[in-house]
Amino acid sequence: MKIISNCLYPVNKSNDALKTNLNSNQNTQITQPESKLIMPDSALLKVSFTGSVFSKIGDFFSTENDLNPEHKKFIIENKIISPKEKIIKFKEIYGDRLEGCPNDTQIPKKWGGITLDDIKPEANLSYKNLIGFDFVKNNKTDILGINLNQALLYKAILNGAQISDNQKSAKLSGAILDKAELNDAILNKALLKAAKLDKAQLNRAKLNDVNLYLTEMNRAELVEAELNNAYGFYTKFINADLTGAKLTNANMFRPDLTGAALIRTDLKGTRLDEAELKLANFQGAWLGDTDLKNCININSAKFEGAYYNNNTKFPDEFNFEDHNMIFVPKSEEEEFYKDFKKIPKGNI
Repeated sequence: MKIISNCLYPVNKSNDALKTNLNSNQNTQITQPESKLIMPDSALLKVSFTGSVFSKIGDFFSTENDLNPEHKKFIIENKIISPKEKIIKFKEIYGDRLEGCPNDTQIPKKWGGITLDDIKPEANLSYKNLIGFDFVKNNKTDILGINLNQALLYKAILNGAQISDNQKSAKLSGAILDKAELNDAILNKALLKAAKLDKAQLNRAKLNDVNLYLTEMNRAELVEAELNNAYGFYTKFINADLTGAKLTNANMFRPDLTGAALIRTDLKGTRLDEAELKLANFQGAWLGDTDLKNCININSAKFEGAYYNNNTKFPDEFNFEDHNMIFVPKSEEEEFYKDFKKIPKGNI
């Protein structure tokens, strides 16, 4: 019999059985429902980094004319594409093929690039190459309202940067921010539609009211980050770390995680107050101490193989019989959680 009071839902699982489940969840398949929506930013060139010099190009633009001329020129001149994989080897990704040619200390003026003076609040730097650029070292952390749509910001350093607020909303739709450092950055009200932030660091970052529609934040670090009222429609947080993060209803608008992928995500102590969870996927996620008490449409979400403890809070209407979840008793939680954190993340 399940004991509803105090959120106790004991399941007879030995420590060996828990570890077996933990190992099997490493290979949890992504079973996200296919979106029927028409992506409003279908012309975005989404470069998906899988290494420092490789990138996979899919059918991310409707016609050739949708491409920025500089990107188009780069693709044509470096066309090493196999029919099946469509792999482009970016031999000169740090070179002069794209707009801008930054290094850690300066941005050369040649190759039609930009200067340090160009990096300022509300500037239009869409499509620009800022790969690895250190905004902090160059005293360029005040960039409120900047336009970085489809800009290349791979490994850029933006810790503590003032990027977006209620008065000056920044534009980063389609931007590539894989492995970028945005710890303590302020991105409230930012447009991050279809952006890529895989393995990005956003610890303690403020992303309140941010638009994350179709954004990828796989393996990203969002420890104690604020995502209140965030629009996370079909956002991917696979293998991400959201421990202590806040996704609450702060201004009469609940955070929307419809169709979001939180597979194998660490949500320890995360608040999801009144979040919309329709068709969200929490397979293999850690939900210890997580607050799901007031979530909307929670029964339509997937929780197979997700782990919870005595302190996990669920809505009264949550139907445990429909979800194959795994209870971790307090006596085994510390060791088990350490094992969970050690799981190799692998490719996404």
